[in-house]
Amino acid sequence: RYPAPAEVAACQVHLREKLRVVAPRLVVCLGALAAATLIGPGVRVTREHGTVRELDGVAYLPTYHPAALLRDPGKKPAAWEDFQRIRDLYLGFCRG
Repeated sequence: RYPAPAEVAACQVHLREKLRVVAPRLVVCLGALAAATLIGPGVRVTREHGTVRELDGVAYLPTYHPAALLRDPGKKPAAWEDFQRIRDLYLGFCRG
């Protein structure tokens, strides 16, 4: 189930603090809720999957949630391309 807005708000504080401490260079948002919470409410995974948004020096990449791929196997090729992009971004970060 989707969490209630109050649940998201309660957990978002902790998540933001963890992101601050870990300081990742890349965050992969699995699904619409993660993308909307971390990138912004206007993000649509079906439209923007695989595209990178940089916010405060961190690259965010939305893609499909695994449950969405189970419900709609036709999205798997697009998700595969997204994960190849994630791999390439990660390797780029490792080199430079």
